[in-house]
Amino acid sequence: MWMICEDDKISLESKQLAYVFDDLGMCTSDVDPVKSIHDVYEIATSLDKGIMPSKKLPLDVHIIEYSKVEELLNKIVPTFIKATSNSIAPYLAIHPLSLRKKWQYDDVAYNFAFDYLFSLTPFSWEDDLNNKLMKSRFELRSLFSENDLIEIFDLVASDSVKKSKKMLWKKVKIMGRKIDLHIHTNKSDGVLTPFEVIDEAYNNGVSVIAIADHDTIDAYNDELFEYAKARNITIIPAVEISTKINKCGIHVLGYNFDLNNNTLREKLKKLRNARHDYLYNVAAKLNKLGYVVNCSSLDKIDAVTKAHISLDVITNEQNRELLLKEFGHIPGKGEFIETVMNEGCRAYVKKETITPVEASQLIKKASGKVVLAHPVAYKYEDNLTEADILKLVKDMEIDAIEGNYIYVDRNNQRIDECAEWCKFARENNLICTIGSDFHNDDGIRPIIGLGNDKITLSNEDIEKILNYLLG
Repeated sequence: MWMICEDDKISLESKQLAYVFDDLGMCTSDVDPVKSIHDVYEIATSLDKGIMPSKKLPLDVHIIEYSKVEELLNKIVPTFIKATSNSIAPYLAIHPLSLRKKWQYDDVAYNFAFDYLFSLTPFSWEDDLNNKLMKSRFELRSLFSENDLIEIFDLVASDSVKKSKKMLWKKVKIMGRKIDLHIHTNKSDGVLTPFEVIDEAYNNGVSVIAIADHDTIDAYNDELFEYAKARNITIIPAVEISTKINKCGIHVLGYNFDLNNNTLREKLKKLRNARHDYLYNVAAKLNKLGYVVNCSSLDKIDAVTKAHISLDVITNEQNRELLLKEFGHIPGKGEFIETVMNEGCRAYVKKETITPVEASQLIKKASGKVVLAHPVAYKYEDNLTEADILKLVKDMEIDAIEGNYIYVDRNNQRIDECAEWCKFARENNLICTIGSDFHNDDGIRPIIGLGNDKITLSNEDIEKILNYLLG
């Protein structure tokens, strides 16, 4: 176990950690090897009998400074490139403080390259350090083929590890795998261009993405696919269609459909045109309430949404006094939408739309796969129950929901119910996909790749998702 601490606190942290271990009666495996063997045997026997062990597992504990880990991660990729060009094992020396040495630096350096490849599993890391780790692994996957990586693993591995080729392959296949299947661009209500989304995905170590703009697929063209390919990023064509049923707004995600399907393109065009009719109708109601709306600038947005209109209102200085009077503060765009623009509110306007079933059929006829977007949102916004969601899924005749999703409510409170919705998916034989729903980096909502959230998918889960979407 490696503990990472601030550079100027390593002495203090080591004393505190030693105190904790003494207090718990824990020791490292080489302080008393015979006792450690007996303890491990007793623990294994207890677990085999279904009994909670009374002994504590011996550990190999080290402390290393934050800047040292950061420096090593920055050196990983160039070290591997240099080593492979010379057909030698990559080597990066690391000298941590060791408990078995009474918190002195080890005499013999460890090879950080070995730990990086075989045992480095971050737990409660700072986001920036974790991002450096993921980015370095993604770069290695981009620079080397799987066979090249196997050779590197073989060079670094110990004899016992080399015996398990299956384990080596598994290590290679999971390196750098991160997917994000719900991202918005400035083609709808996001802030980044499609090409900037690719750059951000690359920087965040994301290898598979889907741009799912609202009612438009205008982000997609040959140049974008080539741009992504040059960065070893796979793009799955996607769209998020706004639908309505029983006064509930339901979003339907479509994936891997025929981008040239005329029926799909024409229907999306009609839905976007309806958005512009909606813009002027809702602006008229907002004007009557005293709000100023910049229709001329909003009308230039092809897939204009409630979010665009709301943001225009709350950021317009001419509306400041009225907003403060009605809300007591300047509301976020979500709060303004739910308070003023949604169904049952003063500026509600019915918008031409389609049902979730119609959207599902539209996507399927374009040879695509259908996923119900963020069911957690309907629980909090429309009071839908799991039974309601299940009925919706069955009516749509689909096999997947976007369960790995961080919901942010009108008060900017983050709600993580990923475990609950993944459980719901398993119980109902549904695929559970993942998406950030990225629009912009506001410091609250997930970033592309969900790197600021502790959502990790197993390689098996990722393969299951991609096989469904691409199969």
